[in-house]
Amino acid sequence: MATSSTCICGVCDSQHVTNDAQHWCPECEEGLCPNCLIFHKSSKLSRGHGIISIENYKQLPQYIKSIRQHCPDHDRKYQHYCPCHEVPCCPFCITTSHSECKGLQVLEEVVKTSELSSQYEDIQQSLRDIENNIEQIKIDRERNLKSIQEERSEFQNEIKQVRRQINAHLDKLEKQAIENLESTEDRIKHQIAQLLSNLSNSGKEVEDLKNIATSMTNNASDLQRFLGKKQIESDIT
Repeated sequence: MATSSTCICGVCDSQHVTNDAQHWCPECEEGLCPNCLIFHKSSKLSRGHGIISIENYKQLPQYIKSIRQHCPDHDRKYQHYCPCHEVPCCPFCITTSHSECKGLQVLEEVVKTSELSSQYEDIQQSLRDIENNIEQIKIDRERNLKSIQEERSEFQNEIKQVRRQINAHLDKLEKQAIENLESTEDRIKHQIAQLLSNLSNSGKEVEDLKNIATSMTNNASDLQRFLGKKQIESDIT
């Protein structure tokens, strides 16, 4: 079982022996020590599994780590993909919850034929576009703030010039006008400040998604990248 700081070898653990894992098998969903890795690569059933280092495994986002190769309801390996629900299915799923679904596909073929590299580039480009849009909006709003301040200053100067030319009644109008200007400025500044704050938060979320997409591209299994892509696309939307 992997933890935030260490991961033990699953094969050794099944034999009541504790050894630190240095590798991770996404398909078997367990860590492997150096000795068990040798047998893992030698076995006909597991020699084709895509092994990654524990360090790379730890760099994966938690929701990518949580993507499993086996159905949690039936404890069977996923073999098919349901395009209607966009989820993988085990043999029992096909006969139960997906018995009426049309067009079920072989999961291995779906993963192989999916153009993951181009799709991830599309995701990265979408994130870059969002990031650029956020930056442009911030620049525009900051320019608006400066313009508002300059306009307020101009209005005040004009009011003061008129005040020197007319009677005391204009003093009262000047005071009222300045109060209205300041009230409007405070309201707009508050709105823009709130927007800038929201944009900063969105920028951070975009940066996190970029890092997640990069980490998946470099470290995740094909299935994890395929399903993880769905989550990122949902977050982008």
